[in-house]
Amino acid sequence: MPNVLKVFNLSDDLSCFNGSHLIGYLNDVSYDSLKQKLGEPTYCGLDWDKTTITWYVEFGYCMYFTVYNYVPNSNIRSPQYVKNNNREWHIGGFGLFNDFYALTFINFLKENY
Repeated sequence: MPNVLKVFNLSDDLSCFNGSHLIGYLNDVSYDSLKQKLGEPTYCGLDWDKTTITWYVEFGYCMYFTVYNYVPNSNIRSPQYVKNNNREWHIGGFGLFNDFYALTFINFLKENY
């Protein structure tokens, strides 16, 4: 369990997330489960390309991750649709795909589900 878990707001400085990339997946987890674990998402809407719901998270000490639904532009769904139906989430970060830190974060999100 991390000693730091912070979910950023859109009004926060999000520059520490610049350059993040896909490092893992979180499957068979509902929006409600993520919201229970992380709180309200940082972003929820239709203004961004390829995502409608995103959490920007600091986990542990200076380990930054994003949790988001990814869809091609032509398949963008409303936030309500994603909340009710999405069960596959992408994990963004700065390490290697499924490295130790990514897996630790993913396992944290899966705990108690």
